[in-house]
Amino acid sequence: MKLLIDENVRNKISSILERLNEFPNRQKITLQDVDGLLAHVSQKSLGAISLMNEKASRELSTASFGSLILSITALKLADNQKPRPLKSSWLSPESTFDPNIALECLLVNISNQCFSTINLATHGYAWPARILLRTTLELCWLTIVLISDRQKMLKYCQVLNDNDERILFHQYFSGGKLQKSLIEIEKGLQFSEDVRLLYSNSRSEAYTFFTKHVHNSYPAILAGSRIPSFDDPEVLEYALFSNASTVAKGVVASLNQNILFYLIGTLLPILKIVHSFDSAKSWDDIVTLRECFVRLYVSQNSSI
Repeated sequence: MKLLIDENVRNKISSILERLNEFPNRQKITLQDVDGLLAHVSQKSLGAISLMNEKASRELSTASFGSLILSITALKLADNQKPRPLKSSWLSPESTFDPNIALECLLVNISNQCFSTINLATHGYAWPARILLRTTLELCWLTIVLISDRQKMLKYCQVLNDNDERILFHQYFSGGKLQKSLIEIEKGLQFSEDVRLLYSNSRSEAYTFFTKHVHNSYPAILAGSRIPSFDDPEVLEYALFSNASTVAKGVVASLNQNILFYLIGTLLPILKIVHSFDSAKSWDDIVTLRECFVRLYVSQNSSI
């Protein structure tokens, strides 16, 4: 697969290299050399996809199914002819803002980020997949908090300048603040103490770990340049370009556990308890898909 596809760009590169190659005592580089190197990048990508599909098929398939469920839910919210779970009066008696728009937009972005994480991991790009997963964690938590708390939904949907928006974020929607809110929401959903502890420990561990990648900590940078192979995890391979690995597989496993299983599992109960939305009557297909995904995931992780 040729990566330099634009003929104008190719001609320009070729022309510039020809002039630069006229300098004495300088290694000659041609457009064909560049094509050859990029062909290697493309070939590595194809190899990573093949190996990831072989070694991480269960995780990738589960993630794709879960991401599809969130996408279908977003489409439900986008259809004005279908029953929608959030009423404007939930925000305030005089409110004209439709909170379903906010929920729809959140789910659209979460779905796209989930599929993007899957694609990055499938191509063997574990480091950027981890960074994207970190932002998706926060977006998942934000969604649950907003549909559970009318005051926070009202604050979030304000039109603010950059400075006020930054202040609002640190006051209500930082990662730490969202995690504290989730603990109270899970109590309201009557999750058992063991389940709450499991969720809390899992998201805290994941958030701390992936934040190191977002902030480019030195240990994370080092780990990102070498990656354990599937054949022998004790052997670290050079992580330039695509590399199928146990790390990429782990990213997808974390996506399944900390985002898809959590959000798909809690969304409908929140809509029922907080908004009195009868999903079994109005969204029976989403109910079926949710139950299928939850049973699938639990069957794969019997310790849950």
